[in-house]
Amino acid sequence: MMRALMLCLICSWLAGCAVNPATGRNDFVMMSERQELELGARYNQEILKQYPRYEDAKLQAYIQRVGERVARSSHRNQLNYVFTLVDSPDVNAFALPGGLHLYPSWPARLSEFRGGAGCCTGSRSGSRHGPP
Repeated sequence: MMRALMLCLICSWLAGCAVNPATGRNDFVMMSERQELELGARYNQEILKQYPRYEDAKLQAYIQRVGERVARSSHRNQLNYVFTLVDSPDVNAFALPGGLHLYPSWPARLSEFRGGAGCCTGSRSGSRHGPP
């Protein structure tokens, strides 16, 4: 009985392991990449209800271009990264599971934002998109 229990524990532990592409080491992972993508999409919809997408196509395209440039060098460059400006007075930008990034629109309206857009997108990409 004890052997069977140990075998089950080992199998469940191994099923939750994945190689972290950034470090090359095994990590314990609580969700699959598919679950991560679904969770991110669900939270993204909820957040966009509270903070609507900022209606400036030129700025949206700019932040997407800069973000894609940064994402190409990510260890998870296979994700479909989406960078969105939201109409929010909040200061902090944040990333959701699955490659979704949301940024408050007010800095984008300032001329000095353009110089720091890559830094901001890189910071959010690195902080959220670790192992799948």
